[in-house]
Amino acid sequence: MLLHAIVYSCRCARVQAEFEARDDDDLAPFEPLS
Repeated sequence: MLLHAIVYSCRCARVQAEFEARDDDDLAPFEPLS
């Protein structure tokens, strides 16, 4: 149970890091609209 939580948190952090990295390129044109 604990191991699964650790793996999930690491995977979640990795996905979040990739999402933030993509924000700079993909969502740049949408920033003024928000």
